[in-house]
Amino acid sequence: MTVPPGGPPFSDDEIHAYVDGQLPAERRSELDRVVASDPEIAGRVAFYRRLNSELHRRFDHVLAEPVPKEWRPAPLWQRRLRDRRAPTLRHFGMAAAWLFAGLIAGWSTHDLVIPPKIVERVVERPAPIFDQAAVAYTVFTPEVRHPVEVRADEAQHLMSWLSNRMGRPIKAPNLDEAGWRLMGGRLLPVVEDTGSRHVACQFMFERADGARLTVYYKDAGSPEATAFRYAEQTGGVGVVYWFDDKLGYAVAGKLPKEQLQAIARKIYDQFNS
Repeated sequence: MTVPPGGPPFSDDEIHAYVDGQLPAERRSELDRVVASDPEIAGRVAFYRRLNSELHRRFDHVLAEPVPKEWRPAPLWQRRLRDRRAPTLRHFGMAAAWLFAGLIAGWSTHDLVIPPKIVERVVERPAPIFDQAAVAYTVFTPEVRHPVEVRADEAQHLMSWLSNRMGRPIKAPNLDEAGWRLMGGRLLPVVEDTGSRHVACQFMFERADGARLTVYYKDAGSPEATAFRYAEQTGGVGVVYWFDDKLGYAVAGKLPKEQLQAIARKIYDQFNS
């Protein structure tokens, strides 16, 4: 039952009567105000009107058809005689025909009476490189004892291991002149990657004041080089990223955009000199 604000309740029967034009004038004016102010009631009224319109469209032509002769009332003496007889095969056939017609009519209108189910399908897409780099930065830079998987004092082993897993030569950039010391690196999964490799790697750097920076490598997937791009993620993490013909790179840190871009340019120049 629908209760309008400050007014008497409206039953479903009254709403149907309103749609059919059968509601008394006084109640109709009250329901007019409710429909104008309540989107839910207005939606129900619109749905019932569409239902009426569709039923008229589908079945009004049946009302205009002449009644078959055999369906017209028979004379009284024939009806009495027929009532004394047992049902015939023809009667059963007519009953079956009516049943079948009812089933067809019911099925053809069930979508109108029963609201359709909404099926949501989640389409999985690869996370952009700047999202992956920002997440890896956020997860590992706060670590005190295990910020990296292999430390920088095992650099030869680290580069060999990452190169093997990434399927191409990998080396860490040298950022000593910029004041960033290499701490080490680690291998990372890429769960929804569309490239040929499902792994990425990350190098972590630390400055004298304790600030940390990460450089993230990922399979480029398609050989299309791009210019530097910047994205700022949740928590103030900025990411400058780019692609060459083999790898995607992302420099992540809580630094001004200009500093991240300068570090990215230094890395690019080292790898393309």
